[in-house]
Amino acid sequence: MKSHSGKVVLIQCICPHYRVRLFQKVAEQINLVVFYGPGEKNSSWKTSQKIEGFKGRKLWSLKLRIQTKNLPIWLVWFPGLFYQLCREKPTLVISEGLTNIVNNMAVWFYCKLFSVPLIIWGSGRKIDKPMGLARKLIEPVNKFLLNQANAVIAYSSVAKSYFISLGVSEEKIFVAQNTVDVEKYLQEARHLESDPSKVNEIRKKLALFEKKVLLYVGTLDKWKKVDELICVFSELKKEIPDISLLIIGDGSERQSLESLAEQKEIDDCHFLGKIVDGIGKYFALCDIFVIPGRGGLAINQAMAFGKFVIVGEADGTEKDLIKPGVNGFFIRDQTQLSDVLRKTLLDKFDPNATAEYSQATIRKFDLKNMVEKFVETIKYTNS
Repeated sequence: MKSHSGKVVLIQCICPHYRVRLFQKVAEQINLVVFYGPGEKNSSWKTSQKIEGFKGRKLWSLKLRIQTKNLPIWLVWFPGLFYQLCREKPTLVISEGLTNIVNNMAVWFYCKLFSVPLIIWGSGRKIDKPMGLARKLIEPVNKFLLNQANAVIAYSSVAKSYFISLGVSEEKIFVAQNTVDVEKYLQEARHLESDPSKVNEIRKKLALFEKKVLLYVGTLDKWKKVDELICVFSELKKEIPDISLLIIGDGSERQSLESLAEQKEIDDCHFLGKIVDGIGKYFALCDIFVIPGRGGLAINQAMAFGKFVIVGEADGTEKDLIKPGVNGFFIRDQTQLSDVLRKTLLDKFDPNATAEYSQATIRKFDLKNMVEKFVETIKYTNS
């Protein structure tokens, strides 16, 4: 039974593969139509090839790539958005936050004109994080839209604090921690634990037996700081020889990173390329999962497999997931990455305690929780 009788239009710049399952689950609760753009075909910023289980509409878009100090930001404009909203006649609109800010002006005007509730869904930021010029210029518009919205869905408690700092009423902020299909990975972890043969095949192929395995999964771009991980690994290898590093992913920096590993003459650094099907085997065999730069949903995957996680800045969700010293650490720079990795490897943390905490925590923030928060927010706008 649908928990909302009207039609909800959700607007995103793209519909990435990791959002498809979420939208399928939300569509079971509400009459959902997702508007999205195509993204960039030859990059990780693109729409999933398989859109199913919910009503989707791909809109023609114009895109502008802004390179900030840490990472690129895409601003997307759907010229036909207002027309498409008039055509669909939604009773509620949910729109992605900052990266969708150009479209959100049209969304706000539509919602005002036709008295339609608006929910903005955003990742926010750390309150004390410095702003670049581009961000300073659009922040007043962002603040205006957030305060005009009937409700706000925050990625994390960090995002909630940020929205409150902009004057958004705490009453209308709902936290739906950003996540993946956690239960899928928990089931896979249990299966691989009961039958380790597939994991052992990889250990044998890469000569990983009797070694501590560090794993990185993500795009190979500058803001991920994989070069720092390789440099730290090279130094630690001299002190702790029985360690290996697996790097899974692809991107603009792959060639230069492989060259760096060759220059460092590291014989235990394996570049495995992009892996989607079967990625769980690599999470299962690693001892420590590391993302030295801007993290993402791979943190959730690693925790579903009960792994110790060392991560730089992500979208704020990591602050709700990781308890320093218990199931991971936060790092700020290469020096801290080196210190934390050395401490973790030499102190011989308890993997069973880590697994218990990580898996118990990530169960609280699964897709079911995310969907429930979306539905709760929608009910709030209708009350």
